[in-house]
Amino acid sequence: MSEDKTKLEQAPTPIHALYLRWMDCRNRYNDNDGEPDSLFDELIDLERKILATRPTTVEDYAFKILVADTDGDMNTNTFQVGMVEEAKVVVAGVPTGQSEALKLDA
Repeated sequence: MSEDKTKLEQAPTPIHALYLRWMDCRNRYNDNDGEPDSLFDELIDLERKILATRPTTVEDYAFKILVADTDGDMNTNTFQVGMVEEAKVVVAGVPTGQSEALKLDA
């Protein structure tokens, strides 16, 4: 079995599971007109949990970078932009809850 297929079949790490919840909450927050305060509080809580959780895989670090980027915030220098692009490549093929348009630009 290929390494990529094995990754997809494994249970998500704690950070991966939190990332999936964060993506779902972020999507609901972006689409919601009714209760943005409670969703925003949930986003902040998930971000704190992701920050506090020790990564156990390279993918975990990539998920942390993608959360820190928050749709383009890490763009003040070429190093930050490069880290985000590399994180996107690392999680390619790993279920992320993102649409194909958001998953990878490369």
